[in-house]
Parts: sequence; C-alpha cells; structure tokens
Amino acid sequence: MNVDFAAGAIEKSRHRERAGFGDEKMCWAVIDVLDRPAFAECYAQNCAKEFDILVEKSYCDALACGEDIPVMPWSIRPELSHPGNLDEVKGIRIAPEAAAAIYLASVTRQGGVWIALSYSSSRFDFLKSTQHAAASLWNIENVDNLVVWDADTNPSRAGAVHRPQIEHYLYILRRTNTPA
Repeated sequence: MNVDFAAGAIEKSRHRERAGFGDEKMCWAVIDVLDRPAFAECYAQNCAKEFDILVEKSYCDALACGEDIPVMPWSIRPELSHPGNLDEVKGIRIAPEAAAAIYLASVTRQGGVWIALSYSSSRFDFLKSTQHAAASLWNIENVDNLVVWDADTNPSRAGAVHRPQIEHYLYILRRTNTPA
C-alpha cells in the first residue's frame, strides 16, 4: 500500500511501476493520514490485515510544520472500540506527528516496525514521555545518524562560505502490545 497526499507523486509512482514492470500490482492511494474518515475508508477498502512494516521519508517532518490538531484517539478498525470516554479528550489538541503515530498504530500489528527517515534528531522525542498517548503505542528501538557527505567540487564556489554538515536520522520504531 503506497499513500501520499500529493496526487502527482502517486501518479508518477504508478507510472514508474507500470514502466518498470509492465503492469500495476501495488495499491496506490491519495490520502491524508490525518483525515480520519478518509483514512479509515481507504484502509477498509484496500487492506485485508494490519501492516507489518511502515516506511516513510520525512512524512513526520512535513507534519511537524503544522499546527496542533484536535485529538481523535479512536481506532479506525471497527473491531476495536474507542479507548476511554470521548468527553475526556474533547478539546485536547496534539502535534500532528504525534496524532499520526496514534493513527498509524491503529493499522500496524503489535510488534510491527515503523522505519522513518527524518531531518530531525528529536522528531520522535514525544515517544519518550510516559505522559504522551503515543508513547504507549511505539518504542524507539534505534536511531542512526546518517551524515550526508558533500561531493560538490565546483571550483567556482567561494571557499569562505560555510557549508554545514548535513545529517539525517533513521528511526526504527517498534509497535508495542498496547491496543490502539
């Protein structure tokens, strides 16, 4: 299952699959994971079971640029009921990347893995707080620092210009046994 909120990105990827393999076997969907009703409908129509592995490249980085959103902690899977009283969470707002962690947990099997590439060394720090709802759903299993080496040998560049080291972070998150 491949999702993106940009229709152009999905179309380009579908085209690449058809060009490379002669047909289209993967499932593609234009969806905003934070749009709970649309996400629930997409999941119900396209997925027979929970995911074992989630892979994302800077999705949570993009979300982190947004404002806090109203919390909607119930599962999109109909067999799971809402955890707790809805009145307890009414009006509470959380960071969109934290909401995504909660929502993605609801479609990931317990023990499943979320592989995330980020520009931030603190992208998933909210998972370190026992007070945060998402912290009971995911454990940070590993964080690798990936240094991007600059191979630019352009002699016309000014030598006095500071070029900071660029780093990426590869997170391995493990889905806990807590129901989502």
